[in-house]
Amino acid sequence: EQIHFSISCLLAREAHAALQTGGDPQAMLFLLNAVATRLNIQYDTETSHGLNRQKQTEWEHAIQARLAAGPLGRIGVNTLRAE
Repeated sequence: EQIHFSISCLLAREAHAALQTGGDPQAMLFLLNAVATRLNIQYDTETSHGLNRQKQTEWEHAIQARLAAGPLGRIGVNTLRAE
């Protein structure tokens, strides 16, 4: 469940940054919901809901690296994908 929470934190940070530069709140909410759903499904599928230890570790490292790196500048599924 920690990865799901971390994905939400990343997306919230991106939304905040976009809204600070004049982004449309309704469009941002729509986009965030779509990206969050996509990333969470992708994570659950790739890790077999956390049972695939190797993939789980890859996602943990990728998400932690993104959290440490700061805002991405744009929301995108590929930028959050495990390496």
